[in-house]
Amino acid sequence: MAQLGKFDDESIQKFIADFDSKVNGQEMAQLMENVGKTVAELALNGVKKRTPVRTGALRRNWTGGDMSYSGTSITITISNGIEYAPYIEDGHRTRGGGWVPGHFMLQDTMNEIDSKLDQILGAKVDKFLHDFFWG
Repeated sequence: MAQLGKFDDESIQKFIADFDSKVNGQEMAQLMENVGKTVAELALNGVKKRTPVRTGALRRNWTGGDMSYSGTSITITISNGIEYAPYIEDGHRTRGGGWVPGHFMLQDTMNEIDSKLDQILGAKVDKFLHDFFWG
């Protein structure tokens, strides 16, 4: 049987250890926080643009960006403290029994972001990997 010679895998082991520490360490947490901030900013801007304006109070009262982590998921809270916000979002009955359709400003914004999430995450992960491999 032929021998190929000795092989020193020290540099490969170091590379694997470095990569593992970044993926399981602070760098990955920072990456996920950056993704969360980007999504929160897109959501807040999108919902404000879609909010109908009568007095401007409804549009001004959108708040967001609070993030919480649970396992492998991130929850971002976008809210509006105006008491009639859910009625504008979802629609409502009138006193005469008619129906005013909802504007779905939050739902439509989240659907749009959901359709772009792979693109957003992909760009951030590509940068993370580029920075790791090529500094």
